[in-house]
Amino acid sequence: MRASGACQPAESFAASAAGLLFCNRDLRNVRPGDLLASGTISGPGPDSRGCLLVITWNGRDPVRLDGEERVWLENGDRVMMTGYCQGDGYRVGFGEVSGTILPAY
Repeated sequence: MRASGACQPAESFAASAAGLLFCNRDLRNVRPGDLLASGTISGPGPDSRGCLLVITWNGRDPVRLDGEERVWLENGDRVMMTGYCQGDGYRVGFGEVSGTILPAY
């Protein structure tokens, strides 16, 4: 399966600064090298939705992946994620992580 979209929200910089301030309140120390995560970031349109839950609009709008319609991940699905950050003249990759969805029992 493969789903993709493009999203580059300018607001993420402001949200990141606010998140950093939140993490530092009450003497919680954030140090160089600490990883801060934003959660799912979606853009304004259907082609820039950030996760399967949002892409399918909470299961209402199925998507076609590898020839079949899907709204949720299922047992046995393999999920692979990669990420990078880029700017003028540089690109930093974060590698790949993958896993297989297993039954909840």
